[in-house]
Amino acid sequence: MTLSEKIIGKIRNQPGYIVLLPAEILLSIIYFPKYLYILLSGKTVIAFDWSDGMYASFYRPIIKELKKINIEAVLFFNFGNTNKFGSIILKSGLPRIYADLLPNKIILCAGSSEFRKMRKTIRVQMFHGFGSFGSLWQRNYIENFEVLFLVTKYQAEQLLKDFKDVGITKKIYKIGYPRLDNFMTYNYYKNQRRAKRAILFYGPTYHREISSVFEFLDPLVNLCEKNAYKLVIKLHPFLYHKHSYDESGLVDWKKEISEYCKKYKSILSIKDDNLIKHFAEADIFLTDVSGIGYEFVLATGKPIIFLGNKLKVPLEDLRSGDLNKYSECSEIYYRGRIGPIVLNPIELEPQIKRLISKNEYKPTIDSFREDFIYNPGCGAVATCEAIKEIMTEADKWKKLDS
Repeated sequence: MTLSEKIIGKIRNQPGYIVLLPAEILLSIIYFPKYLYILLSGKTVIAFDWSDGMYASFYRPIIKELKKINIEAVLFFNFGNTNKFGSIILKSGLPRIYADLLPNKIILCAGSSEFRKMRKTIRVQMFHGFGSFGSLWQRNYIENFEVLFLVTKYQAEQLLKDFKDVGITKKIYKIGYPRLDNFMTYNYYKNQRRAKRAILFYGPTYHREISSVFEFLDPLVNLCEKNAYKLVIKLHPFLYHKHSYDESGLVDWKKEISEYCKKYKSILSIKDDNLIKHFAEADIFLTDVSGIGYEFVLATGKPIIFLGNKLKVPLEDLRSGDLNKYSECSEIYYRGRIGPIVLNPIELEPQIKRLISKNEYKPTIDSFREDFIYNPGCGAVATCEAIKEIMTEADKWKKLDS
């Protein structure tokens, strides 16, 4: 995708970006001396695809660990709905345009961005969720990277079996999930506030053909009002792209949620990633296929309910109903095993009351928490060890440029 295509795409999804575009151009000029200094230094740079800040919570634990070993990272940023031009960007940032101009770097990417294969450049994909190869993460994504940082044990199994050629051609590290490090070491039950009423946490994914928000949000709000439950809502960031038909259905979800919050005082809408407090307070998590639900279960061991049966798989398979080939993919396999699947909103209330009374899924949840991801609680440390190894093998990586 060319730079002009990226800009046009941003303006289409976020019309307000046209106001920020001149600021990005100006910042590119202001930051040029910094780019030139890094370029002329000739040192290998550790960089992150910070972009608009959407995956900041995935990068921060790693950046913190890198600082402990005196490695300062570069953050390639741009502007968007989620970015905050704070001290971390002022100190470590470099406009995203320079990512494709700066050689001699190891760049870590939690999304599906594309980077030019430049001289002495190693592109690392660190997956921002638990998706399996072939369902969520398609081959065209991972072909853009030389190194893969794996999150789940199932991903490793797939690389040995179904994606063997990828496993051979890529350097593989079993990292885990750094974003959850602080979550996994927090004592949720010791710090849980004993509320007089149940607290539900709802975290739907995006897309008009997949998200449960279109069918379940209104019944869920009414159910909470009826039973005096507190409801915490965290929408997927893409649902706020109100001008994107595919991502939000052209619904202004920010406005919709705001109206719910005004009408019902027991609803709290959050957008930040400081979730430990909310995870500690929540009794049950509700989601469709969003990874935040798995994060909740991994961190707390508390119950989850899956809403609907619209899976995050290639849309052509979802539309045709050809889903059997994904049944063993771990993020799909565990639906219904670590928590019930509710297909109809009218079935939701009895399931919630049942789980409040007793978490009958606890044995499976305990097993899931032990076996699902690598290095639970210390993913950032494992990531830094991998980065150091890559840096020490510089001579080997130079062969990639030949």
